[in-house]
Amino acid sequence: MYKQHKCFNPSCNNETNNLKFCSRSCASIINNKEFPKRRLTNTCSECGTKIRSNRKYCKDHNNLYTSRWKDLTLDYVRSVYKYQPHSRVRIIARKVYMQSNKPKSCEICNYARFFHVCHKKPIYMFSNDTKLSVINDINNLIALCPNHHRELDNGYLTI
Repeated sequence: MYKQHKCFNPSCNNETNNLKFCSRSCASIINNKEFPKRRLTNTCSECGTKIRSNRKYCKDHNNLYTSRWKDLTLDYVRSVYKYQPHSRVRIIARKVYMQSNKPKSCEICNYARFFHVCHKKPIYMFSNDTKLSVINDINNLIALCPNHHRELDNGYLTI
């Protein structure tokens, strides 16, 4: 018979016939911590924090994640983020809504497990020189369940 060994993963503690790990999952948890594949080679231009090589700013100093996004225009977002620029606007909209004191459930049916933050006036209806602070104003945002959001987008629901 084989001798039983303890798994090297401290959070696991399973018995195994393998000399080190009980599963590939435990092996990857330990190996990814000890030998990371994405090294932090760059530094943030603002604060000098170590960041990944494809970044210029850390999360604290990135325009979309700090308060500086309020001064950005829709045209700027469309020019910098060529792929799905409106998703960047929606990321900020969700952040604004979550920081507000509005209810975190559908405003029509009060379904709270899943809700979408959507714009009452759609993003495409704003001009290019409109600031994101106007587009993502809390009065232009509403929480809807996925069903009511779909109905709003398809014209079956008016707000």
